[in-house]
Amino acid sequence: MPYTASIRSFQILDRADIAMGDGITLIAAENSNGKSSIAKGIAGAAAAEPKHGLTVAGLKGLVRDGAKTGSVTITGPTPADTLVVTYPKAEVATQGDPLLLSRIAAGFDSIIDLEAKTRPVRLAELLKTLPAREDLAAALADHGLKDDPPAPAIDEALNKVGKRFDPALSLAEHAKLMKEVGIGLNVVEWLWQQIALRGWDDTAKKLEKERSDLKSRWSEVAGEAFGDKKIHDWAPTGWTPDLGEASVAGLQAALDAARAALEEAVGQAAVDQTVLTELRSDVGRLTDLQTAEATARDKKLDAEVTLMNAESALQSAERALAGLPPAEQAKGLECPHCQGQVHYLRTPAGERLERAESVSDDVLRQRRLDRADADGKLSNARDTLNRAKGDFNAAARDYDDAQRAVAKAEAAKKRLAEMETSDSGNTGTGGDVDAARKAVASAENRLSMLQRKARADGLARQITAMSNIIGVLGPDGCRKVKLAKVLGIFNEQRLHPLCKAAGWAPVRIETDTSLTVTYGGRPYAALGGHGPQISSDQFRTRVILQVAFAALAGDPLVIIDAADILDQRGRNGMFTMLRDAGMPAIVCMTFSAKALKDRKIPDLAAAKLGRTYWIADGVARPISEATGATKPAPAAAPVPAAEAA
Repeated sequence: MPYTASIRSFQILDRADIAMGDGITLIAAENSNGKSSIAKGIAGAAAAEPKHGLTVAGLKGLVRDGAKTGSVTITGPTPADTLVVTYPKAEVATQGDPLLLSRIAAGFDSIIDLEAKTRPVRLAELLKTLPAREDLAAALADHGLKDDPPAPAIDEALNKVGKRFDPALSLAEHAKLMKEVGIGLNVVEWLWQQIALRGWDDTAKKLEKERSDLKSRWSEVAGEAFGDKKIHDWAPTGWTPDLGEASVAGLQAALDAARAALEEAVGQAAVDQTVLTELRSDVGRLTDLQTAEATARDKKLDAEVTLMNAESALQSAERALAGLPPAEQAKGLECPHCQGQVHYLRTPAGERLERAESVSDDVLRQRRLDRADADGKLSNARDTLNRAKGDFNAAARDYDDAQRAVAKAEAAKKRLAEMETSDSGNTGTGGDVDAARKAVASAENRLSMLQRKARADGLARQITAMSNIIGVLGPDGCRKVKLAKVLGIFNEQRLHPLCKAAGWAPVRIETDTSLTVTYGGRPYAALGGHGPQISSDQFRTRVILQVAFAALAGDPLVIIDAADILDQRGRNGMFTMLRDAGMPAIVCMTFSAKALKDRKIPDLAAAKLGRTYWIADGVARPISEATGATKPAPAAAPVPAAEAA
């Protein structure tokens, strides 16, 4: 596509009107005559680098001495498509569809100059090797992560509950949401959504933070510092091999049984403690009870004596009453023998009959008095006897109670001694409780260890899966695999044909860690000679890469400066390569004035390969004007041979 560059008062150039874009434009001149100025002016304008990294004060140096302003104007492919840069302000004005070049095509950048850590990123951009969703799915499938369920099913499940994909959620939170809506977790889909939003590196950073949180949780569960190796075979202190075959349900059942046994032992111990308390209380009262027993015995004996005395007094009163004569005039009984009157008397001494005699009223009155007195004494004797009987019965009961209390206390003393002897050997209920408590503690510890290991192992699996995902997302993961695959194609289909056309050694971008650039199998850094300048092999490598990436990007031309480092064969090879690649180029080479005079500078227009310009006194002119020739200088077929001055 034809373009024209009109340069005025730029650096050491006064003026130059250069046709370019359809074939090779060769810029020839002696040293320090403006070849690089042309390359620099066009490159800066077309690649949006008009300031060339200079400060405002430095921009004044881009204007030719003696001129107030300078400019670079690029026109084409139609007059309406223009790009104008005016100096010293480096102001840019565009119209239509002006010439635009990538920085590589313009000669500003080369992947060779990139640091090893940024080279993969830049290559991925240039080669468009960012993995597709299927590449990500394939990489994750190698780690057991399936691309399932499908995205439409996930969206449908979320819509049913009024929810939608939330990129702010962590992977764990998203997994929880998927469980709530009743659908499986598709890590591939979640990652692809994150990558679309954040990019590969930021998605990896998000997961690195989540992994860091998982590592902290693992440390909390394990109670020790995290270690990438230890998490795979970690076990709590005290872990035994049989726990590896145990289940949470089984250990929980064992714990429940141990707790039930402890409750029973504690209950029994509580009962025994109550008994001990009662026994100690009884034993503590034994002396008092024994004293009370002796007192009760004495009272019983006293009551018994009193009762006997009361009984004797009653008997005496009864005899006294019975021995008194009648208090009334007795009619008597008729004696069957003498038919006289007799009295039948029953006395303590026995029964007898007495002759019935008539007594006086005074005697009868006295008898009545005596009988009344005897009756009173008999009644008192009876009352006293009744009271004595009651007191005796009460004393007997008290004595019986005292005896039973003493017997109970003595039995308590004996039992207490037996129980205390058992406890001192730790074989009684106290020992049972201790053993039960130890059994519960052991069961709790076993269950806790199994649960801790289960949680730690679960977190370890999550951490491992997260590390695998981060590895896939990282620079050395899926992107590197895709880049290596595309680089293989790029080396064979892009670089190899260019090198073959030029007759140069193969240029390759190796798929090693550093993505080393080689020429003929030798690393680029090993191609250099002595001093800061690049070698011809390094130049060849740069040109091949520049043309390949420019062609891949669709750049309309490339700008190659300082090509005079190549010998004649190398130059011919470069021209052949550019022609065969169909890549228009601006090529700057140093030639001597003698070469111009002797017509040793190839006229590319005459060879129908492009055009040639000669710069002298700050002015660029077509080579035919510079030599004053009406016919072109002869050119070697199929490309011109150029000879350095």
